[in-house]
Amino acid sequence: MNPASWTSAQTSCINGGGNLAEITSAVENSFLVHLRDNYSDKNAWIGLRKANNKGTYTWVSSGNDPIFTFWASGQPNLAASLEGCVEIWWAGKWNDLQCETKRPYFCERSVIGAYRLPINRTGKSEEETISQRPVKKDITVIFLLF
Repeated sequence: MNPASWTSAQTSCINGGGNLAEITSAVENSFLVHLRDNYSDKNAWIGLRKANNKGTYTWVSSGNDPIFTFWASGQPNLAASLEGCVEIWWAGKWNDLQCETKRPYFCERSVIGAYRLPINRTGKSEEETISQRPVKKDITVIFLLF
């Protein structure tokens, strides 16, 4: 996978059934930094983008304002009003950047019901038990494309 502009990266993530990654905690931010360190030493796109001309940012996947941020000092600076997309730097800090810049990128995808809970000991077949059990939680898979 080649580095891509923010828009092309988001399109690629959508084509894979997900979106650019939404970071909601310091733990998730650290996870992405460590994941990236294993495969690339480059900055990478995340799913945060300037939402309007006032300089506010929202997550592309949920449309929510960020509840957690980790901006580098002086960021976002919206240099010349051209920087509307967000990358994560090698140290985990965030930087706003021109959206046409090519970067590796993090996609995330929710996997619903793709795992099996322990078998219910009611005497029902495994298939019946699994199909009748509600899924307790979504699992989000995050992967780096570069």
